[in-house]
Amino acid sequence: MAATGCATGQRPAAEGLIEWYRDVISPADGDRCPMVPSCSHYAQEAFSRHGWFLGWILTSERLMRCGHDEVHLAEPIWTADGLRHVDPLAANDFWWTERKTP
Repeated sequence: MAATGCATGQRPAAEGLIEWYRDVISPADGDRCPMVPSCSHYAQEAFSRHGWFLGWILTSERLMRCGHDEVHLAEPIWTADGLRHVDPLAANDFWWTERKTP
C-alpha cells in the first residue's frame, strides 16, 4: 500500500537534498544518468509517493542499479540527451501499490 505522506519536516528535507544535488553536485559531476527518469527525478517521485522510509529504500536501490544491469535489461530510447534506458518508479513499486481491477 502506498504511503499517503511524510511526517512533518521529512518531505521538505528530502526535497531539499534532491534540489541541493541538482544545483550543486550534478553541475560539477555532469549529467550522466543513463536512465529515464533521471535518478534525482526518480528519488523525488519515490519520496513524494511513498514517504521518507520507502522513498529512501527505493532511491538507494535505484542508485545501486543505475548504469549497471539495468542498462542491459531496460528498454532503450533516444532522448534529446542521447540514448537512455526506461526505468520508471512504477516498474519497481508495483508490489507496494494497490492495483485497480478492471
